Amino acid sequence: QSWHRKLRVIGMAEMSELGLNTRFVVTNILDLRPVTIYEVAYCGRGQMENFIKELKLRLKSDRTSCHTFLANTFR
Repeated sequence: QSWHRKLRVIGMAEMSELGLNTRFVVTNILDLRPVTIYEVAYCGRGQMENFIKELKLRLKSDRTSCHTFLANTFR
């Protein structure tokens, strides 16, 4: 079957001393350059996830019972 709209696949490949690192982004954004989509959307989202992970580790908040950030910071 086919998708109900046009999708775009953006591939990135890096080779380092650790080996080959390939990534693929599937998006429906058709009017931006691939490098912009990869660097702003894909890498930006990953950086935000890293910030959240670091915050949880620093606050030792891997298990929080409240839904708000401020309530959990005082635990």
